[in-house]
Amino acid sequence: MSFHHVNAVRDNPKGPNWSAGCLNVLYELASYANPKTGICNPSIATIASGANMSSKSARRYVQQLKREGVIKSIGNEKGG
Repeated sequence: MSFHHVNAVRDNPKGPNWSAGCLNVLYELASYANPKTGICNPSIATIASGANMSSKSARRYVQQLKREGVIKSIGNEKGG
């Protein structure tokens, strides 16, 4: 777990404008982030389980965070 990344989510001034589901996904991603590189690679199923939502909802929130430039994908977009 990267406390630095989790705290960055908590302290982000834009955070209150996001839905609870979006914040839950962002917290899940932050909790899997490597403290040195910031890279994380949990599956959508893992994100969904940790955020207590369906995989479809988790995928939608991940896409929203990508569109807003909060996160970005590197490598294969489809996983695997």
